[in-house]
Amino acid sequence: AYLRRQEMVAAGAVLGTDTVWRGGFQDGMLVGVHEGAVRERIAAYIRAFKPHIIVTHYPEPNFLAPPTCNGACVGANRGWDDLGYHPDHKSAGRHVLDAAYGSGSAADNNDVFEELEEAGQLPQWHAEELYFFALTRTQPITHYVTLSERARELKVEALLAHHYQYTSRPEASESVSWVGTTIAREVGVDGLVEGFQGFF
Repeated sequence: AYLRRQEMVAAGAVLGTDTVWRGGFQDGMLVGVHEGAVRERIAAYIRAFKPHIIVTHYPEPNFLAPPTCNGACVGANRGWDDLGYHPDHKSAGRHVLDAAYGSGSAADNNDVFEELEEAGQLPQWHAEELYFFALTRTQPITHYVTLSERARELKVEALLAHHYQYTSRPEASESVSWVGTTIAREVGVDGLVEGFQGFF
């Protein structure tokens, strides 16, 4: 957990932030943590940070983005790897959705975790928009952003900060390029694209 936190801090610095919150849960085991504990932690972070827009993982498996494209991907790092289904990512997306959804969310009212405001001095907060990362048009992709060369390079640098997962610049660069061009084909444009599904 310490190593992963240091990697996240380093990646945050690449992206221009020194604020990196990690929930304190064991890496890879979010699926085994009681929902109440995770939702309260996320609600507290939302109330403290006060985001207008939240971007998180898709809370369901995307079976159209299997690890090796069902054998159709060729070459090194040409595949979805675990982007279409990662137990921790899927669980994080569901917990964020449960903490942030419209009226009745744990971030936006005190009926569930009243101690956040009473003891934590964290008043209710309503995020105006929530987006899930989207890989395939059937998810669906409702919004997309074309990546500039600078944005692509920043993604590569941020990935390289995760030494445990990315060991070389060519590996990280190929991964960013493959995913970006594959999503671009999904939405019918050229270049590199990040896809999103707007939920509210």
